[in-house]
Amino acid sequence: RMDSRAREVIKIGDKAFSDKTAVDSLWQEIALNFYPERADFTTKRNHGAEFADHAFSSYPFLARRELGNMLSEFLRPEKWFSIHVDDEELDEGDQERAFLEKLTEIQWRAMNDPIANLVTAAGQTDHDFAAFGNGVIKYGLNITGDSLLFRNYHLRDNAWSENAEGKIDCNHRNWN
Repeated sequence: RMDSRAREVIKIGDKAFSDKTAVDSLWQEIALNFYPERADFTTKRNHGAEFADHAFSSYPFLARRELGNMLSEFLRPEKWFSIHVDDEELDEGDQERAFLEKLTEIQWRAMNDPIANLVTAAGQTDHDFAAFGNGVIKYGLNITGDSLLFRNYHLRDNAWSENAEGKIDCNHRNWN
């Protein structure tokens, strides 16, 4: 038997999904014109069904694809982060900086391990952002708990809310 808190969370999630039906309709139209692979916000596409046979030209698809690919190139060059601390004096100390660089290398290897799936998940999220202005990426551990795992989720399956500061503080995801 579910307790009342679980029921309340489900109720909040159901309301968030019902509130975004208009956005899903908009994203369906955008997907039909720019990202047909994701055009299943409001309809279910069967495997093997034609999904871009309505298009007069492939130019919009190509333009979105190029924009999505450019986001990856510009946002994630070869080395795109390093670990720092807020205290500038401490951050710039020779021994401390060497330690932080070592931590950066460890984090870099963990994130770029092929098992972590960062390149694929970030690329898919870039294409969602290029088409819809949003994307959902989740990070955590893999099933065995010995590696990071990054996943991109379809916008159709997510509904989120923002707090008073405009930050997303709650994401509901429906999946089978």
